[in-house]
Amino acid sequence: MRLYAILFFACIIGLSGCVLEHNPVSPAMTFKTGTAYTPANDTLDTLSAILIGFSATRGNSNMSYLQVAKGIDTAAPVLLNTYILTDSQSTSVSKDFAFTSGAYRANTTETYTFKISDAAGFTFQKSISFTIHPH
Repeated sequence: MRLYAILFFACIIGLSGCVLEHNPVSPAMTFKTGTAYTPANDTLDTLSAILIGFSATRGNSNMSYLQVAKGIDTAAPVLLNTYILTDSQSTSVSKDFAFTSGAYRANTTETYTFKISDAAGFTFQKSISFTIHPH
């Protein structure tokens, strides 16, 4: 009986040592700057050309995919595209995205969200918003 108790506690101690602690570190995510890019929250006219440059460098784990979504005012965002990242993009990715602002009758906010998922299953996101004024 005593042997079973010792084995039981040895198993419990052994199994408790198997817990993996993982503190996710977000990829470094930035919006590109320069004359062609719209890198920060801004106010635009309807039907304006928007060029967003997005770059990310891995955190703890390699990056698996990039998702781009668009939200209008307080409505739930709509997924625009999912990009499965190649091995060469899993540590660093840089992409440009061209959009055209909508034609609205009242001031409207468009928000573009860029979400990165890593190989460990964690997700991180960064957003940029534009207030669209009607003509």
